Amino acid sequence: MVHDQWLGQLLGKYRIETRLGQGSSSIVYQASHIELANTVAVKVFPGTSIEAYGEQLLQILYENTQTASQIHHPNLIQVFESGIGKDALYVVLQYVQGQHTEQILAQAGPFTPGDALYIGKEIARALQAGHESGLLHLDVRPENIFISNDEEVKLAEFGTAMPIENMTTITGNTALLGHPYYIAPEQIRGEGQLDQRSDLYSLGVSLFHLLAGVPPYRGAEIEAILEQHLEAPVPSLCQYRPDIPQAAADCIEMLMDKDPRRRINNAGELEDYLAELADNVYQSVEVSSSYYDIPAEIENFLISYITRSREDRLYIQDMLEGLAERQKLEDIDPEARQLMEQIISQEFIERYGCSPEIIAGIKECQTLLQNPKGWIEEKLAQSGEAMVQEATASPQKFAGRSYLPSSSERGSKIVKSSQRAMEAFGQPSSSQAAPASKIVKSSQRAMEAFGQPSSSQAAPASGSSKIIKSSQRSAEAFGLDETGKMPVSKGPSRTVSPIDPLLQEGLDKKDDEKIALAQAPVKKKTPLLLKLLVLGLFFACIAVFFYILEQMPERRAAIYKAIKKQLIKYGLMEAPLSTRPRPQYPNIAPQVKKLCNEKQFSRCRILVQQTKNLPVVLRKRFLAQILRGEKKLLARLRPGRGWFGEKLLAGMAVAPTPGEYLWQRDNSTMVFVPRGKFIRGVSDGKSDTLPIKSVYLSSFYIDKYELSNSQYKNFVKATGASFPKYWDEKSFIGDDRPVVGISWHDALAYAKWAEKRLPSEAEWEKACRGGEEIPNWQAIVSRNRKLKLMLPNPMPIRRYPWGSDRALPELANYKQPSSPTDKYKFTAPVTSFHKGSSPYLCHHLIGNVMEWCYDIYATDYYSYSKLENPTGPKESKSQFRVCRGGDYATLPYDLSSARRTAFHPGTFYNTVGARFAKSYR
Repeated sequence: MVHDQWLGQLLGKYRIETRLGQGSSSIVYQASHIELANTVAVKVFPGTSIEAYGEQLLQILYENTQTASQIHHPNLIQVFESGIGKDALYVVLQYVQGQHTEQILAQAGPFTPGDALYIGKEIARALQAGHESGLLHLDVRPENIFISNDEEVKLAEFGTAMPIENMTTITGNTALLGHPYYIAPEQIRGEGQLDQRSDLYSLGVSLFHLLAGVPPYRGAEIEAILEQHLEAPVPSLCQYRPDIPQAAADCIEMLMDKDPRRRINNAGELEDYLAELADNVYQSVEVSSSYYDIPAEIENFLISYITRSREDRLYIQDMLEGLAERQKLEDIDPEARQLMEQIISQEFIERYGCSPEIIAGIKECQTLLQNPKGWIEEKLAQSGEAMVQEATASPQKFAGRSYLPSSSERGSKIVKSSQRAMEAFGQPSSSQAAPASKIVKSSQRAMEAFGQPSSSQAAPASGSSKIIKSSQRSAEAFGLDETGKMPVSKGPSRTVSPIDPLLQEGLDKKDDEKIALAQAPVKKKTPLLLKLLVLGLFFACIAVFFYILEQMPERRAAIYKAIKKQLIKYGLMEAPLSTRPRPQYPNIAPQVKKLCNEKQFSRCRILVQQTKNLPVVLRKRFLAQILRGEKKLLARLRPGRGWFGEKLLAGMAVAPTPGEYLWQRDNSTMVFVPRGKFIRGVSDGKSDTLPIKSVYLSSFYIDKYELSNSQYKNFVKATGASFPKYWDEKSFIGDDRPVVGISWHDALAYAKWAEKRLPSEAEWEKACRGGEEIPNWQAIVSRNRKLKLMLPNPMPIRRYPWGSDRALPELANYKQPSSPTDKYKFTAPVTSFHKGSSPYLCHHLIGNVMEWCYDIYATDYYSYSKLENPTGPKESKSQFRVCRGGDYATLPYDLSSARRTAFHPGTFYNTVGARFAKSYR
C-alpha cells in the first residue's frame, strides 16, 4: 500500500481523515474541523503541482478561491477558505454526500430529457451567481456536477480550474484551462478576453453527454479532440435520442455554436429558457415506448442464437457493438459509414439466413445498441438456466441446427489492413502527412499566467489524415482482409449431426486436454532398480523406528499417546466418551422467562432458534413454554378481531405477540396504525420539512420489519424476477438481512405480487412518530376494559422513533466513526434493535436502510399538501421519488424522523430497501 503523507496531518484547523479521490494536479480528502468537528472536503495541490504549473498560476488559483469563498448559493459547493501550508496549496470545500452525474450515467445510462434540462437549469443558476462575482468556471463537465443524497444539484470546482495535462507539448509552453472534451473553441484559440459564454459552451457539451451517453467529440489524442471543437460541425443530438424535443436539441446546439456571438448571452437567460423547456417536457405526453422497446420477433431471433453457442453469442455481441460504434462516429465520411454498414449486414444475413428486415430492425433498436453486452448478459441470466435444463432433458430438440464457421475461425483471417477501404475513397495506401494543426493559440489568460507573450503562430502537428485513420480503425473493427472484403467460408454452410450443447462443451474440453498433453514435455522414466532401492530404504526406516520403540518401553506409551492425540484432533479417530468436551451454550433460561412474562413471544422464539449448541431437549422445552403462553394470550381475543378490536381483513391473522399481525400472502409481520391525526414536519430541519401541520390519516397496516432477503427470494422464485445488484456481496448476505439494491419499480413489483402497496410519505412519518394518541400496550396486553387503549402522545414531534433522546448504538444501526462498539459495519438483521422501535412497534424506521415511499418528491410540498390522507404531489419537475429514514452509513446527527431524501425511481443503491403498507377497508 502506498503511503499517503497527508493522512492524519493538520492543514490549518482541519485534520485530514480519508482520501476521497485524486486528479492530475490535486488530491481530495475528507477532513474535520479540530474545534467544531464539522466534516469538510479539502482539496490539496501538492508541491509537485506548484513546480509543474508555476508559482504565478498557483497564485491566481489562490486569489480565485478567496473570491469564490464570498459566493453563497444553494447550487454551488461552498468554498470556505484556502491557504498555503506544508509546501502545498489547499482549498476547504463543503462536503457533499452523493454522486456526480458521470457516475450516475455509468450506472443508469443516459438521463431523461426532463432530468437533463432540470440539471442544466440548476447549473445555469450556479453559473450566474459566479459570473456576477466576476469569476469564470472554465471547467464545467459532468464530473463537476453533483447530485447530493438530498437530490440537490450542485456545481463544484468554481475558481479552481487547472490546465489540461501535457498540453504544453502541443500548444508551445502555454496551458489550456479545463477538460479537452468540454473546452470552448475560443479557449483553444485564445481570442481576446474570455467571457461567460465559454462556460455556457461547456454546459451545452455536458448536457449533450448526459443525454447521448457519450461526449460529442472523441478521439484517441487530445489534439484530435481539440480540432473537432474548432472545426467539426455540431453532431445531431436527435440521432442519439429521437425522444428529445426538437426545441431542447436546438438549445443545446445553440450553446455549442463555434461563434460565441451566436450563443445565449448569459446564464440568467439560459436558466429561464431551460426552465420553460423543462416545464413543457414534464407537461407533454410521454414519448412512446417503441423507442425503448425491442420488437418481439427481433428479440426472440437474437435470444435463439446467443443461447445456442458461445461462438454465436460473441459474434452477435461484436456485430451489435460495431453497429453502435458506427452510429456514434462523427468524423468519418458518409460513404465509409455506409460501406461498413453494408459489410456488417451482408455477413450477418449470410451467416444466419435471416431477412433484411431483421437487420434493419436491429439498427433502429437504440436500447439494444446502447449497451449490447449488458443486454446479452441480462438475457442469458434470464434464459440461460432454462436453456441448459431443456438441452439436458431433450437433446433431440436441438437437431438440425446449422453450425457455420465460429468467431475464432473468422478472427484468424482478420488482418490489420484497410488498403481496400482507403482506395475506395481515393486515398493512397500509404499514410500521408496531414496538414498543419489549426490550433494556433491558447487561452490568453493562461498564457499570461505562465508569463508567456501572446503569439499568433500556429503549433505544427503531424499525423495521418483523419479519413485514413478512421478507415484503418473501421477495417480492424469489422475484420476486413487484405482485399478489403469480409472473410467468408468457402463452399456451402456445413451441417453436422445434432449434438447436445453440454456434450459439445465436454468434447471441446477433452480436445483441449489432449492438445495440452501432446504439447507437454516427455518425462524420462525412472529405472526400476532405483525405484526398488528407494522402497527398500523406506521399509528399513520403518523397521528401525519400531525396533527403537521396543527397546525403549518407557517412551513407547508417551509416543502412542501423542500420536492418538493428533489423530483425535484432526478427526481421524473418535475420542472416548469420557474425554469428549461437552458443547458450550449460553444460559438463556432467564431471558426466556422474562420475555414470556412480557408477552414478547416472537422475540423469545427468535432467541431460542438462533441460540447455538442448545440441547434438543432444552430447545423443545422452551418452545413448548412459548406455545402455552401464546395460546393463553390469543384466547383473550374475540374471534375475527384484532388487537385494537378492529375486524380483520381477509388473509390477515392475529400473531401471538401483542400488536403483531400476520399477512399470509408473503408471510410478513405487520402492525396496525389506527386512524387519527399526527403532527407532520419540524421547525429545526431543512426547508423541505416546513411548515408544521396537523394531518389526518385513515387506519392502515404497515410492515413491522424491512423487506428481508428471504422474502425477496420467494418473490423471485414465484415471478422469475431478477435478483438485486448487491445480492451476492458478502456485506449484505443473509436471509434475515434487509434486501438492498432494489429500485422504486422493483419495490412496486413486489408490492403488487404481495397484494400490498408502498406507504405514502405521511403514513411512514406517522408510523415513525406516532399520532396525537399512541397505543397503551399495558391495556392491550392485559385486556383490561377499564384502561384506555389509546393515550395522548407525550412527544408528538419526536426526533427519533423512540423519543427525543440522542441516538445510541443499542437503538439504531448507524455509522459510528472510529468506534470499536459498532457491531454492524453494514446492514443488521431486520429483527434487531427492538429497543429503538416506534410507538407502533416498527423496527429500523431510521437507520439500517432507507425505505422507498410511493410519493413524488417536491421540496415545497409541505406548504400546500392536503390535511387529510395526503399522497404527495401529482407531478413534479424532477419526478424523483421519496425515501425516508437513515441507513447504516448515516452519521448520528443526520438521523431524524423528518428527514426526506429523493432518488430517481430507476436507480438502486446498497443503502436503500423497502417496507410496505396495506389499507384498512
